[in-house]
Amino acid sequence: MAKKNTASKKVARKGKLKAKSLTRVPEKAARKSAPKAAAARKAVTGRGSKSSGRAAKAAPAVPRELLDSSTQMPMIVVDAFTRRQFHGNPAAVVLCEDKFPSEELMQTIAAENNLSETAFILIRSAEGRVAKADIRWFSPTTEIDLCGHATLAAAHALFTHGALECGQIQFRSHLSGLLPVHRMEHLYVLDFPATYATPLARDHKLHKELSTALGRAPAELYLGRDILAVFENKRDVHELTPDFTKLAAVSSVKHLGVVATAPGAGHDFVSRCFYPKAGVNEDPVTGSAHCMLTPYWATRLGKAHLSAHQVSRRGGEIFCELKMSPKGDRVLLGGHAVTVSVGALTIE
Repeated sequence: MAKKNTASKKVARKGKLKAKSLTRVPEKAARKSAPKAAAARKAVTGRGSKSSGRAAKAAPAVPRELLDSSTQMPMIVVDAFTRRQFHGNPAAVVLCEDKFPSEELMQTIAAENNLSETAFILIRSAEGRVAKADIRWFSPTTEIDLCGHATLAAAHALFTHGALECGQIQFRSHLSGLLPVHRMEHLYVLDFPATYATPLARDHKLHKELSTALGRAPAELYLGRDILAVFENKRDVHELTPDFTKLAAVSSVKHLGVVATAPGAGHDFVSRCFYPKAGVNEDPVTGSAHCMLTPYWATRLGKAHLSAHQVSRRGGEIFCELKMSPKGDRVLLGGHAVTVSVGALTIE
């Protein structure tokens, strides 16, 4: 579902930002732009000069606005819950220097990126054994209360391109609280709150509405953060052809999207996730949905450790664990990530 990132940016494929550039990019970018601007001006004013007896080609006129300095924000695009580029779920990670931009600007950037989510990161501390950062997530149309793949992408961006020496980042969301991410060699483990879904009576009108919207009737229906539709076999999930207009009407503010799931083969369970109300018809891999899927399948299968496969077109794999505690149950979500591009947003 993700489209090519169209944000105004300068992209260096497979490059790496230095640690300082993650937090001091505007100054660094300004220093680097000075000689380039001078060279560009020289090229413009020096047209018609001769070199080695030959007339130099006239340089194209450079618009003045391209020669002036502008605010730049580092942005890294990461494919999450996959080992391969162009698989899993892509997320853009925007690194903020002193404070978050306005909500209007963050929403505009997310809409421009047109990815499932864009994460905005504000680093609070990068010293010691645990780094600390604030995080916010935006879909193309709205701010999201919790996003797994973009949090994993943010951790990958900071660990890989920020040269962090610690083994854990504590992300804090003003909507979802503390969200630690541990680095275990090449695997990242997200520590998220578990959510439990309650069964819905078979004769409830939502069964009929959802069956029509999905094009197939689920065996069971549950209500949690999302609507959970349970099917008898994975083929049912693979072959769903939703009517997204009807699906958006079934969703509500309380129930953000619809998650279809079934027993797996080679994995404990499979899923597909639909969020048309948030501007994402089908999310390629959805970490937050597994906060609800993990408790359901852990209870049904009688096991705490589970392997999950989200069977979208891009596909992705998540390793899940349910940790029960009197202080509140948590879900551990393990996944891989790979960098797609490293660059900067240019804000006029």
